[in-house]
Amino acid sequence: EDVNIDHIEIYSMPKTQYALGESLDIKDASILVVYKNNSAKLVPITSSMLSGFDPNTLGEQYIKVYYENHNTIFTVRVVRANVSHVELVVPNENLNYIESQPLRTTGSYMLISFDDKSTERIPVAKDMCSGFDPNRLGSQIINVVGYLDGIEYTSSFVVTVTPRELTGIEVTTAPTKNIYYVGDSVLDLTGGELFLKYNSGYSEYIDMTDVDGNPIEGLNVTWDSSKVNNRTSVSVEYGGKSASFQVDVKVRDVSSYEVLTPIKEQMQNLDLDVTGGVIRINYNNGESEDVTLPSDKVT
Repeated sequence: EDVNIDHIEIYSMPKTQYALGESLDIKDASILVVYKNNSAKLVPITSSMLSGFDPNTLGEQYIKVYYENHNTIFTVRVVRANVSHVELVVPNENLNYIESQPLRTTGSYMLISFDDKSTERIPVAKDMCSGFDPNRLGSQIINVVGYLDGIEYTSSFVVTVTPRELTGIEVTTAPTKNIYYVGDSVLDLTGGELFLKYNSGYSEYIDMTDVDGNPIEGLNVTWDSSKVNNRTSVSVEYGGKSASFQVDVKVRDVSSYEVLTPIKEQMQNLDLDVTGGVIRINYNNGESEDVTLPSDKVT
């Protein structure tokens, strides 16, 4: 009578390590079939008994062997050929920078070549790179670390950072004070803001005044306050570039008088004597002026 099988097991292991794309080699591989009556026999392993092998998948693979409704497993590993060369392929546009520009990696990749003439590409991402400072001028070595199948590969390339140049300025916010009077000589730039454009493709906003309210270093302004004009142009120059904004120049008019020191008592039939009298003149721009009599300003 037939004797039932108790279990099967690998008796002679096949080859367990394969290069990528290599077919499974089961030459001389066999299983031991053990029966419940403690008898056993050897059975050669054939390809029809196997499942689970993919020659194009790297890493460890579990191969299942089937025989008469029983199965067992053995392990193989698919590996790449030895690495022969590692290099970085970086487009020219990723090698030259203007001050403040960030590192560009689009189109860059790490090329890994193997002894079997196969290659693999690892796209370069910014987090794979170190050593770049967008504000340090001159040549810089950028180190790149990439991983393939859990193995670390390193390489580097050189970039050049050149100084940025100012290409234009704009007045984005005019100073808060915009009303002046004929003869005023000092502009109040508080609240004013400039927009600076650079050839690096980047821009920045800066205040026209420092923390003390003074014009920032390098900022020059010119204007003409000698004439009444509600659209008086103020020219702003910074870094060799210019822009402008407008203010209203009004007439400075007298708003009121105050007698600070009255004139002395006068004698009948004598000419008026105003000597020693002081008058304060208040103007509509908030300024005031003390005038000692007699004065050609007062009749």
